[in-house]
Amino acid sequence: MAVTVANGRATGKATGPQPPAGAFGSVDIDAAVPPGTLDDNTMTAIVGALPWAAGASWNLSVLSGGSGEVRQVTLAVTGTETITVPAGSFEVYRAELTGGPSPVTMYVTTAAPHYVVKIAPAGAPIEIVLVKRTVTP
Repeated sequence: MAVTVANGRATGKATGPQPPAGAFGSVDIDAAVPPGTLDDNTMTAIVGALPWAAGASWNLSVLSGGSGEVRQVTLAVTGTETITVPAGSFEVYRAELTGGPSPVTMYVTTAAPHYVVKIAPAGAPIEIVLVKRTVTP
């Protein structure tokens, strides 16, 4: 993605999967972006910096490189559980990310520093999981 943000606008070009088949293509971006808008590719990095707690919820403004649109998304903690991934077993917050093209379930450690252990997009035949423990609690 080669996008510049200046004077409240994001302009440039992004390349990524395009609907309906998911083939890669280019998208011209020219959108007004409110202050604090995040690039959708930074979501997993930003997630760890949020003040996680039971019942927490955040409304975020996100620029989608795939569509060139600014979307309002909600990330909401829906519970806690223990999950096991190749990196081990973790006590996590289960959080639902809604407002994008499809809902995504994220699993983030309850212990600080908070990091993403698993991402599961709804309806997709893929899950992203932590395979090597990179942070020692």
